[in-house]
Amino acid sequence: MKGKQYKSMKFLHISDLHLGIKLMEFDMIEDQRFILDEIVNIAIDNKVDAILIAGDVYDSTWPRIEAISLLDDFLTKICEHNIMVFMISGNHDQVERLSFGSKIFMNSNVFISEKYSKNQMPIIVNDEFGSINIYMLPFIKPINIKTEFDIETNISYDDAVKTAIDNFNVNYDERNIILSHQFIAGSQVSDSENFSVGGTDQVSSKNYDNFDYVALGHLHNPQLVSKKEYIRYSGSPIKLSFSEAKVNKVALIIDFKEKGNVSIDSVELKPLRDMAILKGKYQDIIEDNEKIEKYKNTYLKVILTDEKDEPYVKDKLSYRYKYILKETI
Repeated sequence: MKGKQYKSMKFLHISDLHLGIKLMEFDMIEDQRFILDEIVNIAIDNKVDAILIAGDVYDSTWPRIEAISLLDDFLTKICEHNIMVFMISGNHDQVERLSFGSKIFMNSNVFISEKYSKNQMPIIVNDEFGSINIYMLPFIKPINIKTEFDIETNISYDDAVKTAIDNFNVNYDERNIILSHQFIAGSQVSDSENFSVGGTDQVSSKNYDNFDYVALGHLHNPQLVSKKEYIRYSGSPIKLSFSEAKVNKVALIIDFKEKGNVSIDSVELKPLRDMAILKGKYQDIIEDNEKIEKYKNTYLKVILTDEKDEPYVKDKLSYRYKYILKETI
């Protein structure tokens, strides 16, 4: 880490960008570009020193060119304002591709997690209160830990995360942040996430108890974990399923002062297009000019309550509502 010393540091926590995702026939690149520009402005307006990106940067292990270009633009804008970036891979990312050039990027204070190694060290930043140790734990599976530590017996996801964190040998008398992309047991899920059958990929929040802030990724609804203010999912910056239709998306601002003095604020993100569920009879929905105006720029799921089928219903509704993603009769 370069030798710059900050006053009390501010971090912005986001995750699950899923750059390049398509929702049915709609390409979300435009929506993602809009929200990333908004995040840049939030970081500038709040005088943020660093952005924490907790995994699932891309939607695919083979991201398309438009997604790569969008991340490039985002990081460039952040760096132009001398804001640091700490970024880990999630289960949707291919860690070697995401971390390409990471050693060069460090010269611009962009830190990208490489493949998990038992020898990895924290990145240390300094402010007027001393050092802050930033641990970056990319998404791991039991096989990653078994291979790295030559473990012959079967272990669980929880064992894997515990082993990785224990191996950090964290000095908990100092201030410590960890970025992690895992499914914490008891957390609220949405329809846009992928999990192992039977919940075998769940891990205990106790693994993270002694950190000063835990920047989590993987789940798309912003939430506390185990009712602890300092263990948080930021959620995805845009809505990725209709189960999130009523969820307000946020960026989290974490203000670090001395040990034990951390304040956290949520800044609501305003999307280019919102997402909503519209329910009612076909004739009411297609003739209601007030609804048509209200939802003209909204991704919609339409639930029709008519007893009889309406032929070519989606085509007819799409004439009035441009962004229909799904309809149910």
